[in-house]
Amino acid sequence: MNLLYVAMTRAQQALIVSGSSKGEDKEEKKKEPSWYDRIAAAVSVIPAQAGIQTVEQTSRSEANPLCRPLRGDIESLDSRLRGITSDLPACGLSRMASSFINDGAESGAIELPAILSTGKRAARNSAQQQRGIWLHALLQHLTDNSPRPQAGEGQGVRDDIQRAELQQQLVIPSSEMPNLWQQAQHLLTLPQLARFFDAQQYRSACNELPYINASGELKRIDRLVEFDNEVWVLDYKLGDSEDVSRYRAQMQEYQAAMQSVYAGKTVRCALVFADGVLSEVSP
Repeated sequence: MNLLYVAMTRAQQALIVSGSSKGEDKEEKKKEPSWYDRIAAAVSVIPAQAGIQTVEQTSRSEANPLCRPLRGDIESLDSRLRGITSDLPACGLSRMASSFINDGAESGAIELPAILSTGKRAARNSAQQQRGIWLHALLQHLTDNSPRPQAGEGQGVRDDIQRAELQQQLVIPSSEMPNLWQQAQHLLTLPQLARFFDAQQYRSACNELPYINASGELKRIDRLVEFDNEVWVLDYKLGDSEDVSRYRAQMQEYQAAMQSVYAGKTVRCALVFADGVLSEVSP
């Protein structure tokens, strides 16, 4: 009930409420008003208390009036929400809608302000982007939970079991798994990348490292590897290994953030492409 009260009195743009009537087979519960009954019974007091302006029918073509902040008697609304008893009229969405229509007809139409957009729907990932997400996830799990595979490995029963488990866990389609698995194993067994994945060659490593930048945005580093004298920030890319410049600003931001953490060490950044190319991004 407390959460309901907060929602009813703090909504700034709109409050959408849905509910269903009580089942006819439970007479004892019909005596107790539900949260939906309380809202339906108390909703008629909201327009006046919330300061929603009324306008004449002739002004309906004009811009909707803005809703002033809630300045009415909150305690009255609170008591209506908390204190409704069995004298509630039976009501549903149609009764609540009729209440608004009748109240509005007496003093002019009640015009609610237009609901402002609070964001936009993100575009769905392309097939290439989704493959990149799956490859990231495979690399993360393979380097978190398993020893680094050696060149020539990957055909044993243990690897088949692990592959099947990761495919199910990461919800990777059967049509995509063979190629993604091959790419991941290829990256982990390349000699030029061994120092970033072999635990015997580095001090510590972390996958999917989150941090908050100066603008308050959440960022994630694909893999951070600490050596004795330096720290490497790695970012996996599925695209063309020749297209490095487009990621320069992103990598420089990562580098600056990690340099503030590892003040006594040199922080270096590189892009790791699916074809095994390691492209260092200079400051």
